Amino acid sequence: MSGGSVPPNGEETRPVPAPGTLMVDTRRDRTGEFRGLAGPYWSLRPVSGGAEWEADPEHVRALTPGERLRAENARQNARSRGDAHAAVFTAALAPVPTHDGRTALGRRHGFVDWTIAPNRTGEPPTLHTFRCTAETGGGKRCGAESPTSDLFETARGWTFTHVRDHPEHTCYVEVTQRPWTLRAERAS
Repeated sequence: MSGGSVPPNGEETRPVPAPGTLMVDTRRDRTGEFRGLAGPYWSLRPVSGGAEWEADPEHVRALTPGERLRAENARQNARSRGDAHAAVFTAALAPVPTHDGRTALGRRHGFVDWTIAPNRTGEPPTLHTFRCTAETGGGKRCGAESPTSDLFETARGWTFTHVRDHPEHTCYVEVTQRPWTLRAERAS
């Protein structure tokens, strides 16, 4: 986005930041990521994800270097916890009112904020598999795998049996299948 936001009186104001620019809403003392224009306001979203809010551009400023570092750390910490956010454009069939007061089935377009996080309900369970990555000669890898199990110890226990039968096979990787859930945060 370029140019400036235009208030109702038609006067040009400050330039509109690019989407993703980190800003401070000084009125609310909140740091957010610029998402776009919402009429005369700027739409910001917390750097760790969550619901957007609208801020008056006159009360929004760029981050200082220290604030930027803290905001980037907060974003990375959220990602490491599995709290990833994405805005996805959707086109969904939805009831749409018609000009004569009836309802028809049509497409509703818009942006939806999604959050993806580990499914902590236990269904389906997290599954574990261990794979032998030892070289067997000629640049090839063994590739033998443990049975897949929802019990880490069961999958890991297979490595001891495999190394007993193949003492030179001492390198393994764990393959984890962890269920994740996407949840729509809000539509705009």
